[in-house]
Amino acid sequence: QRALVEPGAVLPLDVTLLKEPAPDCGEDHITAVNLTRIVPQPSLRMARPVEAAKEALAQRFPQVDPSRVRVQHYRGGPCGSGEVACCIVTGGGSAGSSGWSVAEGIVAALELAFSRATPRSTEQGEFVCGQPVRLAGLVARPDLNDALGIALRFDESSRRWLVRLADGDGKALKPENLRPLSEAQRGPDVLIFWGDAQWSRTQLLGELARGHWGLCRASAADLVAEPATRRDGLEGRLVYAPKTEMSEAFLTAAAAQMQAERERRAREEAEVDADADADADAD
Repeated sequence: QRALVEPGAVLPLDVTLLKEPAPDCGEDHITAVNLTRIVPQPSLRMARPVEAAKEALAQRFPQVDPSRVRVQHYRGGPCGSGEVACCIVTGGGSAGSSGWSVAEGIVAALELAFSRATPRSTEQGEFVCGQPVRLAGLVARPDLNDALGIALRFDESSRRWLVRLADGDGKALKPENLRPLSEAQRGPDVLIFWGDAQWSRTQLLGELARGHWGLCRASAADLVAEPATRRDGLEGRLVYAPKTEMSEAFLTAAAAQMQAERERRAREEAEVDADADADADAD
């Protein structure tokens, strides 16, 4: 930044820098990723960086079984679909943690996941930080049995796990009152998003005003659920703008356009993966 100083000004002096032209809400950059479009068979371009990072981290964290860190790839959105937009790692060490952290890049995400998967106490049981769990055997609160959550941190003083439940509530629970969700989920999950969706603030507000989008607060439920069921889990949580003639007309016209756009993106993604795998084979 450069500032113009009036002739005769006495130094030192306070300087206020102003942007010209002044910023407006149209310059905001808002991004989102899709939690439902999992990639069932990642391409070599997706898989190789994960394999390399896991191999290197296994040397740094010898006490961690790499298979405990589950990695999932997602089509995050149409913008920059050939690059990693962000990663989500389940878990978090503080009582105020939402149940996940956002990391930039595959290496940073896996490093965080390996750190969370490191056992820190002989009394924490078979569980590690970031692991999705199911509650069981609770006598005082039988209504919570079968509830799902994410193990955040083991407190050695109380010998209990701090667990973020799917409804956002937090509970301190003994290891014997937890169960793994599945054999595949024995540690933190790493969700890798290729590409994202982007709006300016004015664009997003316009979508909301048309009734095209609903909003709700994210919760651990959105991560412990299987990808195919996450959209259904939003029912009753989403808040929409009131319907008007504008929103009805927009939704009717947009339905066909959105379907055509999905088909076009699917073709492009298949072509990108095929080209990337061909290049990887050539190497």
